[in-house]
Amino acid sequence: MAKHAKSLSGRVAVVTGAASGIGRALAEELARRGARLALLDANESGLTQVASRLEALALPCDVRDEAAVAKVAARVRDE
Repeated sequence: MAKHAKSLSGRVAVVTGAASGIGRALAEELARRGARLALLDANESGLTQVASRLEALALPCDVRDEAAVAKVAARVRDE
């Protein structure tokens, strides 16, 4: 990412697949830029580790389940 990337302080970002790979890398970059994070993944143990390290909200969720996604979206809005 760019060295002089825009600050995301005061913004909320929702990242799916945050327990590993591209999702985790994206979450790390967004945290570095100051965003508050809501992290989603079906891998609860991996998600918990990443969320703890980034001081983020961990929301175990299988994004293939529409009802689960709606429930998580409501929680993010309420937090």
